[in-house]
Amino acid sequence: MFEYDRLLSEAWYANGLFWILNMAAEFVTIVILRQDVLHSVFMLVTALFNLTVNFVLIIMMLNTKKRSRSNPRLILEDEYFLANYQYT
Repeated sequence: MFEYDRLLSEAWYANGLFWILNMAAEFVTIVILRQDVLHSVFMLVTALFNLTVNFVLIIMMLNTKKRSRSNPRLILEDEYFLANYQYT
């Protein structure tokens, strides 16, 4: 909440660590249960789907522009007024 109040990015442990650990846990689960996963189409499709989604989210997280004091997150009302500003 503190970072959002200051209009900055999340702390490193809020988003990045979660998705990386989630991907690692999914990978370890697949390795441990590889015999069951390979013999069940449902488990194989589910595992591949989860890995794909986690991978895409990690790529999106890495491509996200970090916010700082010089580049804060826009407030929704400010963004609306900037988009609808009438130049005279």
